[in-house]
Amino acid sequence: IYLMAENNLESHGSWQKMGAIEPSYNVPGDNPHWLAAVIDRACSNYEWFKNHPSIIFWSLGNESYAGEDIAAMQAFYKEHDDSRLVHYEGVVYTPELKDRISDVESRMYEKPQNIVAYLEDNPTKPFLDCEYMHDMGNSLGGMQSYNDLIDKYPMYQGGFIWDFIDQALFVHDPITDQDVLRYGGDFDERHSDYAFSGNGLMFADRTPKPAMQEVKYYYGLHK
Repeated sequence: IYLMAENNLESHGSWQKMGAIEPSYNVPGDNPHWLAAVIDRACSNYEWFKNHPSIIFWSLGNESYAGEDIAAMQAFYKEHDDSRLVHYEGVVYTPELKDRISDVESRMYEKPQNIVAYLEDNPTKPFLDCEYMHDMGNSLGGMQSYNDLIDKYPMYQGGFIWDFIDQALFVHDPITDQDVLRYGGDFDERHSDYAFSGNGLMFADRTPKPAMQEVKYYYGLHK
């Protein structure tokens, strides 16, 4: 299995405000106070996984916009390991940094027609959907429209389904006397995203969901 080792960094709450992109105090951004912290996390990620041959990518984090601190993380990985590619999706919001951050053009849930427009515009970087299917409930669908791009465009590198396994906890139910899987909201907690973490191709007990059939079919077309 080929893997991307992603840095432990996600700060979309600092620049996504009420659904709008508003990066006035995005973290880490260009803030020198965060620089040592994010470099330390990049170093930890690198040291943990540097000897694993399955790791083919480093990722600078998830949904953390972009800025000089992220660029410094990229420089760290390139200095310590120039054999692997570096990925970061957030640079899509800061095109002025595109030459200093990420070896791939990466976007989340981009429409196939927009991907085609990018690929047919003489791109300098291959395209990677870091998230392109959100398998919540029975929502996984439309894979063919993305899968068709693989054969047509050599610069299209596929994508990552969000995600593989549900995140839930086994709890013993005294009424039924059975162990059951429970999600957000099942513990009377507030606030909660409820079953938003239940977006895997498999349930938390590793039982495949029906969506796995579609994924198996389309993955099987490219061997």
